[in-house]
Formats: sequence, C-alpha cells, structure tokens
Amino acid sequence: MTAPKTSKALKSSQKLSQLVKKYYKDIHEAKAQGKKIVWSSGIAPVELFHAMDLVPVFPENYAAACAVKQISQDLQYYAEKAGYISDLCSYFRSDIGHVLSNCTYLGGLPKPDLLVASRNLCTTHVKWFEVLSRYFNCPLFVWDLPFGTLNKKFAPEFHRLEYAISQLHELIKVIENITHCELNTWRLQEAIFLGDEAARLWIEINESRKNRPAPISCTDMLGNLFVLVTLSGTPIAVEFLREVAKEVNNRVSNKIGIVSQERFRLLWDVMPLWHHMELFDRFQSAGAVFVVELYNYGRVWGQRLDCAQPLESLAKRHLTHMFNIDMDSRVKLLREILREFQIDGYVNHVIRSCNVLNGSTLHLANKMKKELGIPTLTLESDHCDSRAFAPAMIENRIQAFLELLEANQ
Repeated sequence: MTAPKTSKALKSSQKLSQLVKKYYKDIHEAKAQGKKIVWSSGIAPVELFHAMDLVPVFPENYAAACAVKQISQDLQYYAEKAGYISDLCSYFRSDIGHVLSNCTYLGGLPKPDLLVASRNLCTTHVKWFEVLSRYFNCPLFVWDLPFGTLNKKFAPEFHRLEYAISQLHELIKVIENITHCELNTWRLQEAIFLGDEAARLWIEINESRKNRPAPISCTDMLGNLFVLVTLSGTPIAVEFLREVAKEVNNRVSNKIGIVSQERFRLLWDVMPLWHHMELFDRFQSAGAVFVVELYNYGRVWGQRLDCAQPLESLAKRHLTHMFNIDMDSRVKLLREILREFQIDGYVNHVIRSCNVLNGSTLHLANKMKKELGIPTLTLESDHCDSRAFAPAMIENRIQAFLELLEANQ
C-alpha cells in the first residue's frame, strides 16, 4: 500500500539526522568523561537537567528511532522472552529489549546514574522505570504531576501548580546529591531563556500551518520534535529551529505547500506508526495534508517559559499538557484547534499497546464528529510494534475515509 512520496523534507529538517547522530555520540562521550546520565520519560523538565550539568537520555525517543530503523521488533522479542507480555507498551518493550540485548544501534544508551519518571500522560512510566531502577541498581525519582482542569485562560489550578513546584524542589535536591553540585540560578535562567526561545519558534512553525497551503509536513514536525524533547534549553535547539522557521516562513510567503494541490486538511491524534512513516505519504498522494498532530501540538512543547519564574513556568508547562487535563478542558482546546486550522478530517490512531490513551482519544474523536460533523477515521495499529500493522485493512479504511472527505467537500 506504500504510495509514491509526494513531498520531501525541508532542507533545514534534513540536518536532523546529523544532529541525532551527534547527540548520541555526545552522550556517550559525556559518560566517558564522568558526567552523570539521567534516563527520563519524554515529558520532563529537560531545561533543568541541562542547567545542572546532568546529561538527559530518553528511552522513548530511542525506541522510536529503532522502530524507524525497523529493528524494534527484534528488541521486543528479547523483552517478551524475558516474560514481558506483548500487551505492554511497545516503547517499554523496545527499551527493555535494548537493555537485555545490549543493542548497539547509535551506540545504545549509556548506563544511567539517575532515573526520572513522570506520572502525567502515561501511568506505565512509573512501573517501567521501577524495572530499570532494579536492573541498574539506580535511584529513581517520580515527578508526581496531578491530573486536573484548566481555567478560562487555560491555566492549572493553584494547588496543582504549588504541588508541582514543590516536586521540582525535591528533584533539585536529588540531582544535587547525584552531581555533588548545587543549582546555579544563573545557569537555570539561561536554560529557561533558551527553552523559551525554542518554544516560541516551535509555536511559530506550528502556527504557520494555518496557512493554505500548509508549508511543512507532519513527517518534518514529528521528526523535529526530537530537538525539543532532548535539547530544549540549549543553543543547539534554538539554532536548528530558527533555520526551520526561516525556511517555513519563506515557503508561506511564496505559497509553497507540501503537495501540489492541497484538498483536505487533517488532524492526527496520538503517536504515529514509527515503523511505517510512509503512511503519511499515502494521504498526501490524495492531497490530504496533516496540519496538526496533537502528539506534538500539546502545550508542553508549545508553552512559553519565564526566566523570572523558572520553576513555576516549568511546572505550568507540564500541568497543561493535552493528556494531563480533564476531558472538558481537552474538548475546549480541541474545538479551538479544529476551528483555527480549518480541519476537514480527524484521524485517530488506536494503539494496541496503549490502553491508557485509547479511551480518551476515541471519546474526543467521537465528540468532535457529533458536535461539528467532522469525518473521523480510526486506524488500529501500534506505534512501535509492526506486528499490529495490517496493510490491507488500513488501506481500505483510508480509501473509504478519503471518499467521505470528497463527498463532504
């Protein structure tokens, strides 16, 4: 079912592969030099890590990279042979398989000195990192971010914010014990300043997709998210995103789109199929362009930071993530996104190994279909486990969805 590719990555985005290779090389060199390594869940105060000279490593990113490289299946077999059933998160199984098999892709991941897991977004993270803590005999800190609601200004409740800030103070103490260095306020402010600039650029790039035709593809956006997850708070992230923003703005000025004729504007919910990213080209071959992915549009990466209140702004950013707020708040945000980006269709990826998100995302898609009459497509597969990918079934559903969009238009 693979369609001919109808778009190429932006020239600026093509530098990402070099940046990724350099990142993995750098973390191994840092370990060899005696720097402390933290393995963290993807939703993390990465700017704080950089400010405290703690080298951040993200198993989820590595699992996604392995899936793109088509080696995650082998890693999952190692995990399953060790007793971890296939119903568990495929990010988790890929990571455990990488540990058990001593995977050498990109050099593997250097042994951690600290583990940091967040309760927001995914309940699996805590148990996943408990397993890693036992395996590496390594301390684990769980950043407890309570689920809640947002007010009319999309801000979290005061008591949630205060609690999250207190958790950050505890994390700082743990890091100081690991690194034997106290937090330098100036370095934290510098990292927050750089993180804020990266967020500003990310918002600018995302907002550009409101234009017709959309100037940047979802493949570029999902790949470039790596920079924000791992390097926010560093000059490298700012420099890279400035180049992307400059190219995107030039494309907007010259009305250069992802496809020659943009017919439908789509929203993608939850993680992509990292092992079959060409799926997006199938849509683009029909003139259907994804202009929003809730996975990377969530307010963690699109949330500005404040140097004057570094810990408060970090806490606020994570408390307002799309997947860490109640359903009413999500619906309000989603209505706004669908209207502003002029969405014609809603594609929901139901992930076989992620029951935590499936219920809420199906509810959102159904609610938007009933309220706004937006055509929806449900694709059942998995983000890292290619065994859940059924090409013929998915092709049939995509074709029927495109015909529905055509009829609506």
